[in-house]
Amino acid sequence: ISSAAQMCIRDSVNAESKSKLILHKKGSASDTDHAILLAAAVELVNPVLMRSVGVAEPLDPTRPLSKYGVDSLVAVELRNWIRQQLEIEVSALEIVGARTLTALCETLLDKLAR
Repeated sequence: ISSAAQMCIRDSVNAESKSKLILHKKGSASDTDHAILLAAAVELVNPVLMRSVGVAEPLDPTRPLSKYGVDSLVAVELRNWIRQQLEIEVSALEIVGARTLTALCETLLDKLAR
């Protein structure tokens, strides 16, 4: 697949993932399976972290974020993206303190539910 096609597919997946999270935030997705929402959050956040830490392959959601070099600078960049794109308030400390991408996305889902 060409890189343009991959980018188009990734944008489509990101839009779908963001839509699922917005529905959850508005409370209209109360019956939505938590695992589906968690997968959507991981799909949405993973490409942002990939760019920030400079890796070409998706991060393993169960691997410690520290192994990828997630530091305070990456955390601030991700925090700003989360605020702008998902309208969720999360601190850089919460991002750095998240053990894995899955744990970070669990935190984001908890904040969405409030």
